[in-house]
This record gives sequence, C-alpha cells and structure tokens, in this order.
Amino acid sequence: MSKNQDLIAKIRWDCRRGMLELDYVFDYFIKDGLNKLNDNELVEFQKFLDNQDPDLFAWFLGFQKPDDEFSAKWVAIVLESQPKNK
Repeated sequence: MSKNQDLIAKIRWDCRRGMLELDYVFDYFIKDGLNKLNDNELVEFQKFLDNQDPDLFAWFLGFQKPDDEFSAKWVAIVLESQPKNK
C-alpha cells in the first residue's frame, strides 16, 4: 500500500464512530467526498476526526456550530456530501 492508501484506510477506520448518526454522515462522505481530497486535505481531515463524538453530532445535526474555522470548514465539506432531500 502507498502512504496515501494507508492514510485513506486509517481515515475510513476512524470514521467508524459507533454512533449511528455519525456513521451515517461519514458513510456518505467516504463514498462521495473522500477520494476527492488531495494529500494535504486528507491530513487535515484526519486531524478533524480527533474531535469528540458529541461535538461532531451537534455540529452535523445543526444543534451547534464549531467555534473554530478549521472545524467549521470540515463540517461544511462533510455536509455537502450528504444526500439532498427533494
């Protein structure tokens, strides 16, 4: 495996949170958005995954907004990959 493939495999594993709602959100991102990220973005996203599940839950479901620009950027990117209700 290349370094990039190793990182993608680690990110896929780290997206398995054990909370159904988060697993659902991350599943769509893995399928739609993960392969669109460049190497720097993959590293950034890996860092974003260090956030705690309750924070991620609140951000993705719109109960709260992240306090920092870094997390807000990644919340927006992940949410863009979600299916749109018609």
